[in-house]
Amino acid sequence: DGRGLLFSNSSTPTMPSPDSPIHLLILVFSRPTERGAEQRAALRNAWAHDRRACGFFTVRFVLGGGNSSGAATAHNDTVVLDVGEGYSSLSLKVLAGFAWALGSAAPSFSHLLKTDDDSFVCVGGVLRWLERLPRRGRGSL
Repeated sequence: DGRGLLFSNSSTPTMPSPDSPIHLLILVFSRPTERGAEQRAALRNAWAHDRRACGFFTVRFVLGGGNSSGAATAHNDTVVLDVGEGYSSLSLKVLAGFAWALGSAAPSFSHLLKTDDDSFVCVGGVLRWLERLPRRGRGSL
C-alpha cells in the first residue's frame, strides 16, 4: 500500500557526499483534525522527535488543507501543504510532500522515509540498515 517506502535523495544538490553520515528525513503523513493532532502527539512522545543517539534523523509531519496554520505553529515539525485533504487527493498530497522535501525549505537529507501517523518506525533499526547498504554516488537511486 506504499507505507514506509524508502527513497534515496542522491540526485539533489543538498545530498551529502557518499562519505557523509546517513541523515534520514521521515515524512509522517497526517490529517489536520483533532484525531490527527492526538496521533502526532503520541508519535512525538514515542519515536518522532529528533535524536542523535542512534544517528541523524529529522521528522516532519505533513498535513494537507493549506489552512491548518495552527497545527504548524504549535510545533516546529509540521509542514502544511496547499493540497486537498482526503482520500481523493492522497496521491497529490504524497507528491507535494516529496516536492517539498526536494525543495530548499526542507532539511538536508540523504534518505527519505514516507510513513503515516498510524505507523511505528524503529528509527534505530532503519538507520542501522541504511548504514549497511552500499553507498552510491550522486545521480544514482
